Amino acid sequence: AALTSWTGIAGAEERKPTLREAAAGQFLIGTAIRSSQLRDPAAVALILKEFNCLTAEYEFMPAVLQPKPGKFNFKGADRIVAFGQEHGLPVTGHMLCWNQMTPPWMFENAEHQPLSREKALENLNSHIRTVVQHFKGKVSSWDVVNEAISDKRGEYLRDTPALRAIGEDYVQKAFEFARASDPEVPLFYNDYNVEDPVKLPKVIRLLRSLQQAGVRLDGVGIQGHWRLHQPDGQTAPQGKCDRTGRGRVVVGRKRSLQGRHPRQHPGGASRALCGIVRGLPATPGPHTFCDFLGA
Repeated sequence: AALTSWTGIAGAEERKPTLREAAAGQFLIGTAIRSSQLRDPAAVALILKEFNCLTAEYEFMPAVLQPKPGKFNFKGADRIVAFGQEHGLPVTGHMLCWNQMTPPWMFENAEHQPLSREKALENLNSHIRTVVQHFKGKVSSWDVVNEAISDKRGEYLRDTPALRAIGEDYVQKAFEFARASDPEVPLFYNDYNVEDPVKLPKVIRLLRSLQQAGVRLDGVGIQGHWRLHQPDGQTAPQGKCDRTGRGRVVVGRKRSLQGRHPRQHPGGASRALCGIVRGLPATPGPHTFCDFLGA
C-alpha cells in the first residue's frame, strides 16, 4: 500500500510517511516556491523531505520574466530550475499566457487600447519563443495558457487584453508558438473549477476547438482548491472525466484540501488525500481521475 507507517528500533515513536512517500508510485507531490525560499535552509529541508516536483509561484510569469519589451530577467526562474536539476525534482513551467501577471504593453498601447492583432501576436510569439527556448530541456512541461475560460454564465472566454487584441484564437496561437519553440516538451491548458457545471461545457468547447484546429494538446492541468465537502464526491470526478478529448491526459496540477471546521470533521483533509492516493492505479507516474474511474 502507498500509505504506510513503520517503526524503527524498539520503543521508538512510530514514523509516519512524508507526503512524497505516501504517494510513491501513484503521482508526484509538488509545491509552489519562490527563489528567495531557496536561501532558507529550513525551507529547503522541508521541500526535499515532502515533495518531488516543483512549480515556480511567480517567477515564470510574463510580468516577471519580461516586464519591459525585450528586457528579460531569468535570474529567479533559473535559480529554481537549477535547484530542481540538482535534486532531481522536475519543474513545471507555469505559465506563458494569462490575463494576470502579464505586462500591459504585451496587448495594449499607452492609452490602454488594444494593439493591432498583428502587433499583439508578434509580442506573444516573441515572449513565448524566447522563454520556451531558454528553458528547453530544463522543464518537464508548460502551462501554455492559464484560466482563459470565463466563470460568468453566457460568457465563453474571459474578457482579457489578449482576447480584445487578438480574438478567440489567441489560445490556439499561444499553443502553436510554444510547439514551434520546443516540439518535444508537453504542453498543457490550465484552469480551475473545471468541475463546475457552468464552466465544464466551456472548457470542453475550448479543448475540442484546439483539437479541430490541429493543435497538439498534451494535457489539461486542473487546479483543485477543494474543501472537505465541496465539491462533492460525484461532481469532482465527473468534471474531470467528461470528454476532454481522446488521448489527452488530465492532471490535478494543483490541489489544496481545506476544512473550515476541523473539530467537526477530524482528520477529514487527511482522509480525503488518502482516498485520492488509494484510488489511483498502482503504477508509477502521474495519473488522472479518469484513470481510476475507468473513463
